Amino acid sequence: MVKVTDWSKVGYISMAVLALMLIVTSRQYADAIYSVRPYYVVVNQSMDIFGMAVCILLFITILFDHRINVGTIYFMAFITLESMLLFWDFESWMVDGNPNQVVLNNIINYYNYGFVLLVLVTFWLYVKHLADTRDSWMRGIEIVHYTILLLGLCIILTNPWTSAVFTIDPETGLYARADTYWISLIAPICMIGLNTIAVYRYVKGSKKKIGLYSYALMPIAGALVQYFFYGIGVIYIAMLFSLILIYGNFYVEKGQEITRKNAEITERKVSMMIAHIQPEVLTRTLESIKNIEGNPPETVSAIEHFSNYMRGNLKTLGQIETVPFATEMKHVRTYVDLEKLRFKEKLNVRYDIRDTSFQIPALTLQMLVENAIKHGVTVKEGGGTVEIATRLTAQGHVITISDDGVGFDVSKPLNEDDRSHIGLANVKQRLEEMSNGKLSIRSEIGRGTMVKITIPRTSMGGGEMR
Repeated sequence: MVKVTDWSKVGYISMAVLALMLIVTSRQYADAIYSVRPYYVVVNQSMDIFGMAVCILLFITILFDHRINVGTIYFMAFITLESMLLFWDFESWMVDGNPNQVVLNNIINYYNYGFVLLVLVTFWLYVKHLADTRDSWMRGIEIVHYTILLLGLCIILTNPWTSAVFTIDPETGLYARADTYWISLIAPICMIGLNTIAVYRYVKGSKKKIGLYSYALMPIAGALVQYFFYGIGVIYIAMLFSLILIYGNFYVEKGQEITRKNAEITERKVSMMIAHIQPEVLTRTLESIKNIEGNPPETVSAIEHFSNYMRGNLKTLGQIETVPFATEMKHVRTYVDLEKLRFKEKLNVRYDIRDTSFQIPALTLQMLVENAIKHGVTVKEGGGTVEIATRLTAQGHVITISDDGVGFDVSKPLNEDDRSHIGLANVKQRLEEMSNGKLSIRSEIGRGTMVKITIPRTSMGGGEMR
């Protein structure tokens, strides 16, 4: 079996050969510019050179990326064949009209037509890789695809006897389309149609689809223009611009894949850390300490609250999805009971819970309540009160955490305030990403702070609209 790294070497060699061929033919191109030749020949050759340069640049960019996988290999093959197609088109303009190179002109044009089909097959392989499925529809499309490929190749290979696609005048060396030239367009258009069906049915992501669809629509538009207006060859350049769009989506996809893998690695590290903590051992140890004879009632109560708090904390640390609000609220009450043992009459907490029918990211509410206690009421002389309330409104599920503590200046960036280490920015981000929720803060120095969370009813974390 050929390894991914082996195919990378093939890509290096292919692009090196292409660059060498381009250098060798540059002298001929310079002669063509300064000789008496139709303007459209020079324009076509200039577009071909531009296209090859872009392909080489894209190819080198991918190779330096060091993230070669199966999808990358298909895409690199796609770019290589596209560049070869442009090269043979360049060469066809070089030899056209030269009666001494009739045989070479025929061979180059056969390459041209054949490479169009090979490019479309490679595009199909890339789409199939993105689809990552093997159902009956996909197998059917694949069989039809290769059948059309064989028919298309037969049409091209039998042209020396049928002259159904093109002819090269042996006296002038000029290329001319046959009256039945349209036959050669049937196979590419059918293959593009099959690719479009596969993209529509199997490829996910609207941005990714736009680039892939463009590789169907733009070449067809270019082929129609080229069919009715012979001269400037726009079909290959149309394919090139579509390739650039796909390349952009390709790199966005690669970036998202890296982000996703990094997140998975982080989650695994957290899970391993939590697994090593062994909450059962910790809570059993605390239970044993609590049951030691002679412990004062307050100590027993504190250990019991702390044991419940640690058990809840360790369970929710492993949560990567939202949790029921009732579960989060139970954990908050345990935390508040612990803080009351510490601050006694200095801390008062009121609950006004009228809505619990929604989900919330784990530990979100606790962080906000902890923020209100540690940096709001307990630093105020004489202490104060924290109130936790929930309501179901037309806007959604509303949670408010308010305190009559010292307050702070909300106009200051969070990193300039001593509350920043509690992670308000992190809480806000998690609410937006996991519940489509919003967090707002109102505060006045000397009068207190109110944090408001709104979770839409229609969000995954907020239940269904009633």
